[in-house]
Amino acid sequence: MIAMVLFAFITSTALSALVLYERYWVQGFLDNFTLLLTVGLSAFSIFCLVSLYSRDFSYIQRVNNLGVRGRDLEAKKAGGTVRIAMLGDSFTMGKGVQDDETFSALLEKKLNLHSTRSIEILNAGVDSYAPILSFLQLRNQLLSYGPDLVILNLDMSDLLQELAYRQRAVYDSNGELSGIDGRLDQLHLTRTQKARNWINEHLYFSRLLVYYVQRWAHKTPGISVANVVGIANPAILAHTLNKGGTTAQRAQWAQLFTSISSIQSLCDAKDIPFLLTTYPWGHQVNDNEWLPGRFAFVTSEDIPSDTSLEHIREFTRASDINFLDFFAKFRAYNGSGKLYYQYDMHWTPSGHELVADTFADYIRQHYSTLITERHTP
Repeated sequence: MIAMVLFAFITSTALSALVLYERYWVQGFLDNFTLLLTVGLSAFSIFCLVSLYSRDFSYIQRVNNLGVRGRDLEAKKAGGTVRIAMLGDSFTMGKGVQDDETFSALLEKKLNLHSTRSIEILNAGVDSYAPILSFLQLRNQLLSYGPDLVILNLDMSDLLQELAYRQRAVYDSNGELSGIDGRLDQLHLTRTQKARNWINEHLYFSRLLVYYVQRWAHKTPGISVANVVGIANPAILAHTLNKGGTTAQRAQWAQLFTSISSIQSLCDAKDIPFLLTTYPWGHQVNDNEWLPGRFAFVTSEDIPSDTSLEHIREFTRASDINFLDFFAKFRAYNGSGKLYYQYDMHWTPSGHELVADTFADYIRQHYSTLITERHTP
């Protein structure tokens, strides 16, 4: 695809120069059609050049034997090892940063500096996951790897994405959740879809055009995996704005909290400590983060609200769940680097460093026995 864009740029530039040379320098005049053609070809050349490589980040992600990010892990831990399972979505996975820049990798290093035990962080974050999927992931796969602490990082997108995944849930004869089809209906991508995905990742101006076409085509999208996971849908952040809650939202929160409670119960049954966290998106931190990317989801007139954060706090108090809130740390940050990318909503390396530092302080304070007490294998 890069070769095609370069070919288009070189061809349009060459044609523009050839037409201009032939008409002006050889024939000695410029008619309106020639001038219009030259301007059009030149504009297309500039468009190709500017669009060619506009992105917030470029990184390589290693996938391990569990199908998640990081090095391979053995199911049986080495003696004296503490394994912490991090559940969540792309923020937890570390979209946009290198393997050693994710907060899980940084946290592992920080905890091991002062621990008498070997600390392993299992980064089980998966792009666009929601708590109901994390529950299945923990129950069906991660418990066999013996986590000593389970952490679920709740994202602001989870409210609607949880509902979308629940619509695809499958239950057994006993009413137990057995699985969810979380695919984006794109298992067999057409050439058009592949081209669109490449544009989204590489060509900024073309990506804007694709975005607005999609937005026009989905003026009143329903809540489905395709509409709240597969596209940039402003509806997923509506609950973070000062627009007032609805009865439908209260029902959505109840379903989301049900999945979190299921994870808590699963951990309680195995005598594993459970910690819930939540964190802000850029527009909830200040007026300077995640610009101009935020305007794909919120307008300049929208006012962020902490109502959703209060819902989560109330739930954790009522459910007696350990809760770590990152909002205050993000809002108090005064470092030189941005915490969020300009166009993409995810954290920069500075954002991951802040999360890792906050996690390290909290774990040392609240789980000191877990990370310092050495047991015989």
